[in-house]
Amino acid sequence: GAREGRRWPEVLAAAAEGRREGRPVVLYVPEQLTLQAERGLITGLRLPGLLDIDVISPKKLRRQVQEAAGTGDLRPLDAFGRSMAIHRAMTERADELVYYRGTGDLPGAVGRVREALDELQESGMTGEELARYAEEKAEGAEKAKLEDLCRIRQAYGELVAERFEDEKTAWTRMVNQMKQYRLWSGNEVLVYGFDSIRPDLRELLVSVSAQAARVTVFLMMDGKEAPDGRVFDEQRRSVDALERALK
Repeated sequence: GAREGRRWPEVLAAAAEGRREGRPVVLYVPEQLTLQAERGLITGLRLPGLLDIDVISPKKLRRQVQEAAGTGDLRPLDAFGRSMAIHRAMTERADELVYYRGTGDLPGAVGRVREALDELQESGMTGEELARYAEEKAEGAEKAKLEDLCRIRQAYGELVAERFEDEKTAWTRMVNQMKQYRLWSGNEVLVYGFDSIRPDLRELLVSVSAQAARVTVFLMMDGKEAPDGRVFDEQRRSVDALERALK
């Protein structure tokens, strides 16, 4: 929108500086901004084309990594397939569940379990660490919930491990392959157009920052004390999470 567009001159200045200093420029944007960003660069920098600037969306990034590293042997598992696998895992472990006992067919139950599993995956906590935490630190309903999530997570992993790869696992593998094949190594990396730094973007930025010449993220948000400052609490939290991950 107009508010976000106020950052665009800064993006142009950073791209121009990267080009002057001889660094290939990558502009990483959401899917829907790809064409707009390409036109904006050509117009704003008065270029005949984008020979030394690559405008990349998440979908294009996946294609680039696949071209460099191959697609792997596992089939992708989309959100619907993942929900089906979680439901089956809950059914297979139904007799062992306590907190989630009898909930597998209730509306929204699988979605809530999926969200809880996503949070655990984003935290980086392994199955063994989760089980130990549930055993030693948790009590009551929290303990029952975490122990059930351990059981469901294990069953889900066993169901999909040999044939499928869910979107989050595929993203992590792709990020690791970027590091292995040194994609964006030495580049001027500019990130623009995202509302906040979500966990998948944070994972990418942490990895890329280790080998890019420079990484700049352009976010629009007002200060805490501004009249609408609280509107940007999510953005501030996402920036704080990125800073912690980079330490």
